[in-house]
Amino acid sequence: MGRTGFLGAVLTVCAGLAFAVFAAETTTLGAGHSASVERKSVYVGRSVEGRRIVAVRVGETAPFRVLVVGSIHGAETAGQAVVRRLRELRPPAGTELWTVRTVNPDGVAAGTRQNARGVDLNRNFPAAWRRQGRPFSPFYSGPRQLSEPESRAVRRLVRKLRPDVTIWYHQALRVVDLGSGGDPEIVRAYARRVGLRAGRIGFLTGVATRWQNDRFPGTSAFVVELGAGTLSNRQIARHANAALRVRAATGPAANARASAHSPPPIVRHRIPFGPERKQQMRRYARRHYGIDGYRLLDPRVIVLHLSVSTSAESVFQAFARNVPDPELGELPGLCAHYVVDSNGRIFELVSRISRSHVWHRYYQL
Repeated sequence: MGRTGFLGAVLTVCAGLAFAVFAAETTTLGAGHSASVERKSVYVGRSVEGRRIVAVRVGETAPFRVLVVGSIHGAETAGQAVVRRLRELRPPAGTELWTVRTVNPDGVAAGTRQNARGVDLNRNFPAAWRRQGRPFSPFYSGPRQLSEPESRAVRRLVRKLRPDVTIWYHQALRVVDLGSGGDPEIVRAYARRVGLRAGRIGFLTGVATRWQNDRFPGTSAFVVELGAGTLSNRQIARHANAALRVRAATGPAANARASAHSPPPIVRHRIPFGPERKQQMRRYARRHYGIDGYRLLDPRVIVLHLSVSTSAESVFQAFARNVPDPELGELPGLCAHYVVDSNGRIFELVSRISRSHVWHRYYQL
């Protein structure tokens, strides 16, 4: 992208853009599958023993996001077959599908419910959390909420994706759970399509679905308790079909909300942000925020800056020079994470994981 293309009145946007930008690997499914489907793999985090946790987007971006997790308990892996099947299918129009084979790869490798530290990850989330059990006891909650790298990885992923619907596969009660706050119509519709009953498992502390439903109102996360053992091909197909059709069970408000929040395309066009500038940002954050680091942790605020310049290129050059800012006379120089040109194109100037020194006078939406 040539820099001469940045023309017009400019709006710059600081960290906290509502849509995540991931470094990802894109592949296309070839012959032998029901359709040629693009897949994008995204690194989410690592387990206690260092195994990668990866999310895969199937197909194109779309207004309505569905996240499907094959397993959180290492000894309950039947749902992973549904995830494998979903990665071969093209989602319906308007649905953006994300899948995670497992968020507990250490438990899967060891054949244990818990992770490598003996924690039941589905008792480790900040939703009515309480300490219970001991390491490797069936429901050990961990020493504190979100103590485990796997549950923190889930939190990061959910915060970035903000899925409208999340499906978590477990075993082996053969029920689709109505009890953790998800939309009952979505739960019942899924249960009908797969031939399971919809019912209440009971109140459980520290579970992922309750955390999602409490933390992100208007979204629905629910548990599908499969039967014991492995699924037949027919059962796999029924669950995959039900997962792809969850949008049909949502109300008009949810669909309108999803349409209104379709992520815009973002072009990466980075200013120099090397070791020296990172160190300057670290010192600046220490002075002004009491934070010893240049990285942003879970940005959630959108800050808009209206430039008086008529060219986005001049904004880029001003930020790239890294001269002391005119307000405080400090380094690093002013910059912003995003610039939006007069045609609505968004360019990322600084990685979302890095802090930027922005104006202290701003409009916060």
